[in-house]
Amino acid sequence: MTTTLSPERLALPELGDWCAQVRTLHDENARPITSPEDPRAVTMQTGYRDAEETVRYATYRALRDIESEPDRAGETFFEHWVELPAPPFQGPAWAESHSYTMAWPQVTVDFESAPIEVGDATAYLTQSWTIQVADKEYAHGPELACSVWDSTPCVQVVTDEESTLVVYEASGELLRQVAGAMLLAAEKLGGEN
Repeated sequence: MTTTLSPERLALPELGDWCAQVRTLHDENARPITSPEDPRAVTMQTGYRDAEETVRYATYRALRDIESEPDRAGETFFEHWVELPAPPFQGPAWAESHSYTMAWPQVTVDFESAPIEVGDATAYLTQSWTIQVADKEYAHGPELACSVWDSTPCVQVVTDEESTLVVYEASGELLRQVAGAMLLAAEKLGGEN
């Protein structure tokens, strides 16, 4: 389930200011990179080795294609190398951290809990809020700047690199039901299995 919220409904006059700041950062940093000597290209080259894998891959492609796709290089710099201001709203009470993902002109704020560990299983609560930073015409119609969509919480449980359980649209009641079902399944397995 996804809900669309307006700045008025959120009572966030600062949302408009935040969107304006992000649009300015985009205008300054996402313009085409046409030369490997561009300071943005140099920043990506020097920080490449220490970046996480998805950033390294996007950066590699952007640097490789500077001459043929300078627009992509600029967008990659903005998406992966520019620090955005703090979100214009508080995340859920359980959120310990946030990160951003982008598909311009939408910026998604991904909130995540601290790890919840039980034996070999680790669970995380996550919830995303997508902000339409600038007006854009889509196939389904226009989306206006400063619209916000929030998703319901999601729980991800990881037991090893092969096993992951994800519960979408999580609620306390649904998680209690899932936990009960898992306990019954554990009883059926019995013993150490």
